Amino acid sequence: MGQKIRVRIAGREYPIDAQTPQQENLIRLAAEAVNKMLDGYKAAHPGRSETDLMAFVALNKSIAEIAAIRQNEAANAEVESLRKDLDNYLDNIE
Repeated sequence: MGQKIRVRIAGREYPIDAQTPQQENLIRLAAEAVNKMLDGYKAAHPGRSETDLMAFVALNKSIAEIAAIRQNEAANAEVESLRKDLDNYLDNIE
Protein backbone atom coordinates (compact mmCIF):
# COMPACT_ATOMS: atom_id res chain seq x y z
CA MET A 1 0.00 0.00 0.00
CA GLY A 2 1.19 3.50 -0.82
CA GLN A 3 2.09 6.34 1.43
CA LYS A 4 1.20 9.99 1.01
CA ILE A 5 4.25 12.20 0.99
CA ARG A 6 4.74 15.90 0.44
CA VAL A 7 7.48 17.37 -1.71
CA ARG A 8 8.41 21.00 -2.21
CA ILE A 9 9.04 22.15 -5.77
CA ALA A 10 9.70 25.79 -6.59
CA GLY A 11 8.56 26.81 -3.12
CA ARG A 12 5.23 24.99 -3.30
CA GLU A 13 4.26 21.79 -1.54
CA TYR A 14 2.67 18.96 -3.47
CA PRO A 15 1.07 15.80 -2.05
CA ILE A 16 2.15 12.69 -3.93
CA ASP A 17 1.42 9.00 -3.42
CA ALA A 18 4.53 6.83 -3.18
CA GLN A 19 3.79 3.14 -3.63
CA THR A 20 7.09 1.90 -2.18
CA PRO A 21 9.97 3.31 -0.14
CA GLN A 22 12.10 3.11 -3.30
CA GLN A 23 9.56 5.20 -5.21
CA GLU A 24 9.45 7.71 -2.36
CA ASN A 25 13.23 8.01 -2.56
CA LEU A 26 13.06 8.56 -6.33
CA ILE A 27 10.35 11.20 -5.95
CA ARG A 28 12.37 13.08 -3.36
CA LEU A 29 15.54 12.88 -5.45
CA ALA A 30 13.66 14.10 -8.53
CA ALA A 31 12.16 17.05 -6.64
CA GLU A 32 15.62 17.93 -5.33
CA ALA A 33 17.06 17.77 -8.86
CA VAL A 34 14.29 19.99 -10.24
CA ASN A 35 14.79 22.55 -7.47
CA LYS A 36 18.56 22.56 -7.98
CA MET A 37 18.18 23.08 -11.72
CA LEU A 38 15.55 25.76 -11.16
CA ASP A 39 17.90 27.61 -8.79
CA GLY A 40 20.60 27.48 -11.46
CA TYR A 41 18.26 28.95 -14.07
CA LYS A 42 17.12 31.65 -11.63
CA ALA A 43 20.74 32.68 -11.11
CA ALA A 44 21.55 32.59 -14.83
CA HIS A 45 18.36 34.31 -16.00
CA PRO A 46 17.27 36.86 -13.39
CA GLY A 47 13.96 38.50 -14.12
CA ARG A 48 12.53 35.52 -16.00
CA SER A 49 9.14 34.30 -14.88
CA GLU A 50 8.81 31.13 -12.84
CA THR A 51 6.84 29.65 -15.74
CA ASP A 52 9.71 30.31 -18.16
CA LEU A 53 12.23 28.84 -15.76
CA MET A 54 10.12 25.72 -15.18
CA ALA A 55 9.81 25.36 -18.97
CA PHE A 56 13.62 25.40 -19.17
CA VAL A 57 13.80 22.74 -16.46
CA ALA A 58 11.20 20.56 -18.22
CA LEU A 59 12.99 20.89 -21.55
CA ASN A 60 16.37 20.06 -20.02
CA LYS A 61 15.01 17.02 -18.19
CA SER A 62 13.22 15.83 -21.34
CA ILE A 63 16.41 16.16 -23.39
CA ALA A 64 18.27 14.11 -20.77
CA GLU A 65 15.54 11.45 -20.77
CA ILE A 66 15.53 11.15 -24.57
CA ALA A 67 19.33 10.92 -24.62
CA ALA A 68 19.23 8.16 -21.98
CA ILE A 69 16.59 6.24 -23.93
CA ARG A 70 18.69 6.45 -27.10
CA GLN A 71 21.81 5.30 -25.25
CA ASN A 72 19.86 2.39 -23.77
CA GLU A 73 18.50 1.41 -27.19
CA ALA A 74 22.01 1.52 -28.69
CA ALA A 75 23.37 -0.59 -25.83
CA ASN A 76 20.55 -3.12 -26.24
CA ALA A 77 21.23 -3.34 -29.98
CA GLU A 78 24.92 -3.94 -29.27
CA VAL A 79 24.09 -6.65 -26.73
CA GLU A 80 21.80 -8.33 -29.26
CA SER A 81 24.49 -8.17 -31.94
CA LEU A 82 27.07 -9.67 -29.59
CA ARG A 83 24.62 -12.39 -28.56
CA LYS A 84 24.07 -13.33 -32.20
CA ASP A 85 27.84 -13.34 -32.83
CA LEU A 86 28.36 -15.59 -29.82
CA ASP A 87 25.55 -17.93 -30.90
CA ASN A 88 27.06 -18.17 -34.40
CA TYR A 89 30.51 -18.84 -32.95
CA LEU A 90 29.21 -21.54 -30.64
CA ASP A 91 27.20 -23.15 -33.47
CA ASN A 92 30.38 -23.42 -35.57
CA ILE A 93 32.58 -25.02 -32.90
CA GLU A 94 33.26 -28.60 -33.77
